[in-house]
Amino acid sequence: MNFFDNLTGYAVGYKWIMPFNSVAYKTIDGGITWSALSGTFPDVFYSIAVVSSETAYITGAATAELFKVDGINVTQFKDFSGNFSTLRKAHYSSNKLYVVGSPDASGTSANLSYSTNEGASWTRKLVGGSSDIMLIDVSFADANTGWVGGYNFLSSAMVIFKTTNGGETWTSQYSSSQTQQSFSVFALDVNNVFAAGGNGVCLISENGGAIWRETNLLSTYPSSIIAINKDVVWLSVPSSPTDASLAGIYRSVDGGRNWKQQISSYAAFCVDLEESPTRLFSASQFLRKWTPPQISSFSKNEIKQGTLETVTIHGTGFEEGSLNELPALAFSKIGISVESIDVVSSTEISATIG
Repeated sequence: MNFFDNLTGYAVGYKWIMPFNSVAYKTIDGGITWSALSGTFPDVFYSIAVVSSETAYITGAATAELFKVDGINVTQFKDFSGNFSTLRKAHYSSNKLYVVGSPDASGTSANLSYSTNEGASWTRKLVGGSSDIMLIDVSFADANTGWVGGYNFLSSAMVIFKTTNGGETWTSQYSSSQTQQSFSVFALDVNNVFAAGGNGVCLISENGGAIWRETNLLSTYPSSIIAINKDVVWLSVPSSPTDASLAGIYRSVDGGRNWKQQISSYAAFCVDLEESPTRLFSASQFLRKWTPPQISSFSKNEIKQGTLETVTIHGTGFEEGSLNELPALAFSKIGISVESIDVVSSTEISATIG
């Protein structure tokens, strides 16, 4: 998620069913209602960086492609293959668009690129000087001072780097000795910086990263951290390897020294936190046991090819998520296609077919 102002924001992700289908939404009323965007979608959207109320840039997970939002339409904007193998995060700050991800070792490796002209040209950087370093998140306090981080492919250690010249050069500030494969960083200002990663590691610095204080939420995998001020900090925990009830949203009121679970979310993955000027948002991946729909009867025995017909179909499992499976299950006859499907209940749907 990312907001331009207190009313306009965007959210991207993907449907948690096979086959994966990416989704993108826009709100113009502060998150009360959301409208779906249209256009070119890969299997999975991973992050979005908002430039204006009408323009944003989206990274597609498992690809090196950057997509652009223009109003409500999404188009492929740039393919970074040969520099990146995947793009993980897009970030817009002080008229600069940044993308970070995993280097493409077979080409001209980069794990960070930035543009000062909204993508007309790009400057490539290999932060850390190694194609083994995958960058996952980036956050800037001002035009010059920012942090990136992620993990080392070989050691799986969490790493953090800092720039004081707008991304031109980067200095290593932290490298863990523990296995870390997730990462989030949030720069409140040039002094107060917060980071979190796998194995429940939470890092707090009050001096621009010169010293990092570590706290640990044991047996959790944090994915997003955001600070309202230097005392109030929020943390999303999508999952736990040992206890599902530890997943959820946590809050600290003492600058990250201690954490208290605010929402227990073992039924959903809380994967992202985002602040607008007036609200705090949480994005989740909802988990549920899902059974493919089963067809028991049609309202018509025969369907004429080339003619649109509205039929009532009875069965089980007609719920959100089942729609992608219905054409293959119910209409495998040659020449019959599905024009639209409306779910009436879990046992009944209305479909226009022909």
